Amino acid sequence: MKVNHFLWILTLSLLTASCHWVKERSKDAVHGTGEAVGQAGSEFASGVAKGVQKTFSNQLVVSNA
Repeated sequence: MKVNHFLWILTLSLLTASCHWVKERSKDAVHGTGEAVGQAGSEFASGVAKGVQKTFSNQLVVSNA
């Protein structure tokens, strides 16, 4: 009976530890994906800003004629 009780506690402990490990790994993966998306979004916004700036930059040339 004592061995059965010990195995039950050991099994529950291992399940709890493995669930925590999976949770942490999932959280790390989500954070990594979020960082990549954020970086791509900021690079996209920077490219759009440069494109808009080039589009609206005009030069006025005045001739003496």
